[in-house]
Amino acid sequence: MSFGDVIRSETRPSLIRLPTGIGGNASTIWYCDSGVDDAVYELKTLDLSALRTEDATFLIPTGIGGDSNTIWHCDGNADKIYELSIIDLLWIRGEFLPGDNPSGIGGDASTIWHCDINTDQVYELKTSDLSVQRMADAPGSPAGIGGDASTIWYTDTDDDKVYELKTSDFSVLRMADAPNTGPAGIGGDRRTIWYTDNNGLKVYELDAEPADLGGGGTLADVLVRAGFL
Repeated sequence: MSFGDVIRSETRPSLIRLPTGIGGNASTIWYCDSGVDDAVYELKTLDLSALRTEDATFLIPTGIGGDSNTIWHCDGNADKIYELSIIDLLWIRGEFLPGDNPSGIGGDASTIWHCDINTDQVYELKTSDLSVQRMADAPGSPAGIGGDASTIWYTDTDDDKVYELKTSDFSVLRMADAPNTGPAGIGGDRRTIWYTDNNGLKVYELDAEPADLGGGGTLADVLVRAGFL
């Protein structure tokens, strides 16, 4: 297998809602969808089914990510970013976003990656106050973003691709065709990719190919993918 290939997939948790965001790490999956009832979930890594769910803080949840101890979430109605509680999936704090059409968010306890489909930008936000730390032009039209402090997974709706972006400057490190058209969300950590889309209407685990030496980038990029940094 190679980067972006489908390892497994399952039908989305709700048949009456559209997938909008997904993230987490190897041991945890956070997910959100929008439709008749907007909701956030924790999914089981074993079979990608719903472990628990809660109504979204506001209408139109668009992105979610984080790690086992942290949930970052964004909303296209309130145009805010939130930190949610891992205990009950309810909001702890929230701030207005840098753009007005948030499409994805992810990261870990120390890092927040965010993208906005209106500004066509990717951002690193500060975990201290959720403000902008830096930003750059996004490849294509941003659909979703996630990862951890050393990895950025990203997907766009123009070319239906999944990418690894460089954490140093947000440029493209490598890319592959998405499993289906209509990418909606992506996240995970440097060895795990969770992905969802609006046409396949599924939740996927994709191959992160962490030890591939053909992915390009600097020696540091290769060592990160191989798990040495």
